[in-house]
Amino acid sequence: MDGYSGELLALEASYGRSCLNAITLLKKALKLCSNKPMVIVDRGPWYRWALDRLGLEYRVERFFRYLKEGLWYSIIR
Repeated sequence: MDGYSGELLALEASYGRSCLNAITLLKKALKLCSNKPMVIVDRGPWYRWALDRLGLEYRVERFFRYLKEGLWYSIIR
């Protein structure tokens, strides 16, 4: 998400959880950025390799867990 506008920059659903999936998603998001963004990720180890490889600054948070739980709840209602 863009920190200023709140706009979703990239979202990808995949069957796998790998470094390749992570780097593909990050490259798509970077095409929409005018500078190097701060990336917030969950604790998936595949993100660290991809972010380091792309030279991006990142922070690990539980935000996505809450997001997933909220989305799941709205789907089953």
